[in-house]
Amino acid sequence: MSREFSRRDLAAIVLVSYAWFALLIVVFDSYPSRVLHCGDNPSYAGESAALRGQPAPELVARHFLGYPLLAAPVAALLHTSDMNALPIVSIIASLVAIYLAGELWGAWAAAWFAVINLDWIQRSLLGGAEPLFVALIFACLVAARKDRWTLAAIFGALATVVRPLGIFALIALGVVLLRRRRFGALALAIAVSLVAGGAYLGLVHLLFGQSFGNFTWYQSMGLGHDRTFIPFVTIFMTYAEHHGEHQLTAKNLAKTLVWMTFSLAGVIAAFWRREMRESMRTVPVEWIFASLYAASFLFFPAWWIEGEYPRYLAPVIPMLLVALRPWLPSDRRVIWIVGLLSVTLSAVEDMPMFREALRALVH
Repeated sequence: MSREFSRRDLAAIVLVSYAWFALLIVVFDSYPSRVLHCGDNPSYAGESAALRGQPAPELVARHFLGYPLLAAPVAALLHTSDMNALPIVSIIASLVAIYLAGELWGAWAAAWFAVINLDWIQRSLLGGAEPLFVALIFACLVAARKDRWTLAAIFGALATVVRPLGIFALIALGVVLLRRRRFGALALAIAVSLVAGGAYLGLVHLLFGQSFGNFTWYQSMGLGHDRTFIPFVTIFMTYAEHHGEHQLTAKNLAKTLVWMTFSLAGVIAAFWRREMRESMRTVPVEWIFASLYAASFLFFPAWWIEGEYPRYLAPVIPMLLVALRPWLPSDRRVIWIVGLLSVTLSAVEDMPMFREALRALVH
């Protein structure tokens, strides 16, 4: 039996897998084209350009600006385009997130986390806000483990300006500090969060003329008007209505169903295993955040959450892996094989030649 993953093994599989992904894209596709067409990169690039003094896009800021706020100085420092700066930021953030996952839950969980989610791999290497958001959330959790509450609040506040669901990390910090009667630390954490939020809203207003334009845009995309998400149920209703749109293809439907099943199994295991219940008492910030974050899916009234469930799930995947550890392989060889297959599929799944082959196979 092969020994378990060490930190050196983790570094090896991540670097090899990421290099293999890049090589496949360069040889069989176009890296700039894949970056351009990955997720919301065009919008992020426009927002990054606006932060560097160029005219703001005609539309209000579509996203929270934490990701472009890092891409803009990278583009300026490296004298590259805003579009090229996006994957630079996401690659570095992804590596930081994986390292922090290893610090929190061990190299085994970090290795599976790094390679098992196709959407995570693509957003890490082609550009996307998820790696930065996850890195900041994990940094918040690491700081909380060390009782560095102000630092944890800073990271949580920064995560919130990347994706608003980062607010659950701040809530988890507040709940734990309140239960422990750490009122001074709680007051400081609240102050830090309010200052960060106020500064962010002021910047958005300065650039785009209104502080809450993100929410207006999200409402125009269905947020607040669609069905509330019910696992294994509304995905089929939504698929019938939005079939063929980017977020709801047959491929995304299959991935979402797989990850919903994984999530359900992980939640059951977390409450069933005594070790996990003890962990909830030992490191409550992590589990309160994970519970709030996962439960928020059940009350998220927007159809696109169902088609892109795997990438939104990323911050809680390591904890689900830990909960399911007795039933998942620990053999290094298995992780390497599954990881390289996963990375290969994530690289080729959007290539025209792969889509045509898959279409021919289906028909």
